[in-house]
Amino acid sequence: ATKVPPPIVATGLPVPRWVTVKAARVNVRRGPALDHEILWTYVKPGTPIEIIAEYDSWRRIRDSNGAVGWVKAAMLDGRRNVLVTGVVNAPLLSEPKAEAETLAFAAPGLVAQLVSCTGDWCEVSTRGYDGYVERDRLWGVYPHEQLK
Repeated sequence: ATKVPPPIVATGLPVPRWVTVKAARVNVRRGPALDHEILWTYVKPGTPIEIIAEYDSWRRIRDSNGAVGWVKAAMLDGRRNVLVTGVVNAPLLSEPKAEAETLAFAAPGLVAQLVSCTGDWCEVSTRGYDGYVERDRLWGVYPHEQLK
């Protein structure tokens, strides 16, 4: 069997991995250079995105809609945020169990700071609330990723 070499990465950090948009305006380009066409622009710092490749000082990213493009690495932050998914509000619970007290409801599209994830639950912090949301309602964390 032929061994496939791992992808070459500029940072040595794992790919894929999650990061957030750092700046107030971040252009996403068709290719890894400033002369490539701008596909869209992020205007909300803290938006979670996934790095799926690295080339020099550029990162190939995928967003929650599945759109892919290239961003300068300096425009990204290693902090972890998640995006609430679905079409109905997700309960933010006091404990990581379905029968726990509901503290608030998180609307689809809400960005929250990721605190930890274990099993089917992730602890998040947003707008003055700290609580637990089911992992499958969040974009920005891998299915079996454990964060303490």
